[in-house]
Amino acid sequence: MHRSCLLPLAVAVAGVSSPAFGVSQLLTNPGFEDLDAVDGPGDSWGAFGAASFDAFFGAGNAHASLFPDTIGNSGGWFQAGIAGTGGTTYQFDLLNTRVEANYDADVQFGLEFYAADDTTLLGSSLTPLIDTGAEVNGATYSHSATAPVGTAFVRPIAIYNNTFSTGPQRNVFVFDAYLSEVPAPGGNLLKNSSFDDEDGNGFLGDAWGNFGNTGFDDIFTTAPDGHASLFADFGTNTGAIWQPSVLAAEGDELQFDILDMRIESNFDALLEFGIEFYGADNATLISSSFTEIDETTLVNVDGNAFVTTAVAPAGTVYARPVVQFSNVNPLFLGTADANAFIFDTAFALVTATALPGDANGDGVVDLLDFDVLAQNFGSNTGNGAADGDFNGDGTVDLLDFDILAQNFGATSPAAVPEPASLGLLGLGAAALVRGRRRRRA
Repeated sequence: MHRSCLLPLAVAVAGVSSPAFGVSQLLTNPGFEDLDAVDGPGDSWGAFGAASFDAFFGAGNAHASLFPDTIGNSGGWFQAGIAGTGGTTYQFDLLNTRVEANYDADVQFGLEFYAADDTTLLGSSLTPLIDTGAEVNGATYSHSATAPVGTAFVRPIAIYNNTFSTGPQRNVFVFDAYLSEVPAPGGNLLKNSSFDDEDGNGFLGDAWGNFGNTGFDDIFTTAPDGHASLFADFGTNTGAIWQPSVLAAEGDELQFDILDMRIESNFDALLEFGIEFYGADNATLISSSFTEIDETTLVNVDGNAFVTTAVAPAGTVYARPVVQFSNVNPLFLGTADANAFIFDTAFALVTATALPGDANGDGVVDLLDFDVLAQNFGSNTGNGAADGDFNGDGTVDLLDFDILAQNFGATSPAAVPEPASLGLLGLGAAALVRGRRRRRA
């Protein structure tokens, strides 16, 4: 069920705050630029094999390159030395990716977690790049994972191998990336809530997309930040803004806030905001929920605030906050004071969907969850699924093991497990039974 509402600025929603700050960028060089003007693009990044940091698409187009255009090629790139903490969930986004038409290799990207020496690997989580079979430009791909105990550094990485063909138009290029901590429910999921220039390249609205008669500007000299602009001053104008890189799952309830909006006195158009839900390719729209803003009672007012919520349907992997406008007054022809401007936004997870069998909450049902169940088998400490009591009956027993076994290997859209053996899980079940019999004896 989708629920939408319009609320004045001072009203809270279901006790969930909507902070006016965005997610912090942890990467030193998200656009793979030449930061020291010495060694070319990609400063602070490392690469191995047939991978590099280039600018052969023209000035200002520094990017990371993977070259699966020759049989046997493999390689990757990464950024080391990023401080991390065990138990924290991190998200790595490829915000602007070009996959050429003949691409034919196994490309994966994700996160590695290291100990205090930044050398000892504690765990990794990778997800494959989706192969559409055609050239893709401007695609967004996202992956998140929870750092294991002992993590001191988190490392974003992209790798490829299994190249079986030779020829042109077979490569992958990434122009912009983002690494962030995933906030707790209620925290702002937006990469750039105020439409600032996050990567320092002179363009506002990093991490956002738009089309039509919209943009990201700083035309008000009194405004401290950039903002999104909707230009409803011509009768044929239309357009939208959105952020595409927010991971979600079926059953998640999400909240989109417009925290500071200015609607000019002559604005006369259909103005809507809401949430769209997409599948794994971040391009297939599953459903959407929009709320219309009645601008007639709000014109010439600064600081307008609006809230809408929606629940992710089955198949959701990405959620996208959207503001759009259309049906502009056909009599408009360069009409002054007919636009709308957004200065601040928030996008928050209100309630998350639990993955059955995921005791440690890392988005994967694996042997780590079995370890939790085994440690608490035959007892209950009152923490429910966190102790392995997946059915909530007050006891950690074989019924809970059945739930774990049925979901073993399952992941949320945010995580991909490392390989684990179902055979090992079977041995673990036998050990649980033996241990239970010994205790009964």
